[in-house]
Amino acid sequence: MDFINELKREKASLQKRLNAIEVLLESYGTADVHTTIEADIDDAFPSNESYIKQIAYTIKKENRFLHNSEITNVLKNYSDKEKGKLSIRISVVLSRAKAVGGNLTNITIGDSRRNTFWGSKEWLDDDGNVKPNHMYDKKLLVTKKSKEINI
Repeated sequence: MDFINELKREKASLQKRLNAIEVLLESYGTADVHTTIEADIDDAFPSNESYIKQIAYTIKKENRFLHNSEITNVLKNYSDKEKGKLSIRISVVLSRAKAVGGNLTNITIGDSRRNTFWGSKEWLDDDGNVKPNHMYDKKLLVTKKSKEINI
């Protein structure tokens, strides 16, 4: 019985490593693609395309800065991945794509990285503020609650 349990643990460990490798391969797979949010949008979601193309399509279709959770909710409709894993993959792909170049950018509201929204550089004014017609959903902002500590 110990041998079977050890095999199950090893299988789970290997699966986690394979998932991590898949995320890395996906992110490096965009190294030669400059991500732009300017492509024409048709009605067909690019379900057979790479994650970055699906993400760019989603952002362009919504025509505003989107939170990772909003992108995840859209892509979840076309993926069999668990929502948490999909969200992590989207984060990795977005970060890598931003580093590669193109007009993809992100903004962080306040001090919390949880308040990061993704969109096009063209949707920012000269001062780096979001233009009103491309504004993110303010309801998604996370506020830090300070906890009172009594000693």
